[in-house]
Amino acid sequence: MTPAPAAEPAGNLHILAAGDDNADRTYGFTAGGGDLLEAMRQGLAWAPTHRYLGIPRRRVGEDRVVTLTGQPGMTRLTSPAMADQARRESERWAMRLAGVPALRAVTLNREAQWIHDHDFTPETVTWIRQTFHLDLDAWRHPPDGDPMAHQLPIGRLRPSVAGIGLPADRIVDPRTPVYAYHRWFHGPVGPTESWLNQVLSDALHARRPDVLTLQDAILRRPPVRAFERLSVAQEGFSCAEPLRGVLVQEGLN
Repeated sequence: MTPAPAAEPAGNLHILAAGDDNADRTYGFTAGGGDLLEAMRQGLAWAPTHRYLGIPRRRVGEDRVVTLTGQPGMTRLTSPAMADQARRESERWAMRLAGVPALRAVTLNREAQWIHDHDFTPETVTWIRQTFHLDLDAWRHPPDGDPMAHQLPIGRLRPSVAGIGLPADRIVDPRTPVYAYHRWFHGPVGPTESWLNQVLSDALHARRPDVLTLQDAILRRPPVRAFERLSVAQEGFSCAEPLRGVLVQEGLN
């Protein structure tokens, strides 16, 4: 196979297709997220999607979050075994990917989120109580088993469920237990995709600092800093006329 000339210099802005689709150079794409050989045939840079959400050792146990309905949820990233696994798998993946010269960007765990999975395991509930002086037990067992009854806006525990109201001046001190907890949970060191994707990004950047690591999309996160060590953290939107969307966004800045 003879690769076609690259569509754009490595340092230029690239146009990526969403997900793992094989992009078509004739439509203006400069990077393909699908098959590496097909990308090389078309003279595209390579920008795959990588998905790793942890592999719990058992369906139920310390490696899984217990949700507010008492059901097993996503990988419990505060589990020492899962944290070690994440670092180990990140190194293994980065070592395999770093040797591909055509690699320009990687989208990490696209649209995978932990925001619905506040952890109600006994160990975490105790740690939250000791650290933030917040009792998560108030949010257990929502009516009719509907998590949204106790989690709205999405990913936030409703303060009213625990009888927590706004202060008279409507200014919430960052040290307020429920607020401090959420800032940790959704922040850069909380047990969500923010922490996991930064671990993946660190491993790849140690070998290939030129490769962009992408968070796509941010999706419904509160306004706290997260994804600090990724190259790009972006929101996504669908629009038939991209230029109109860009101009509206620029006008709001």
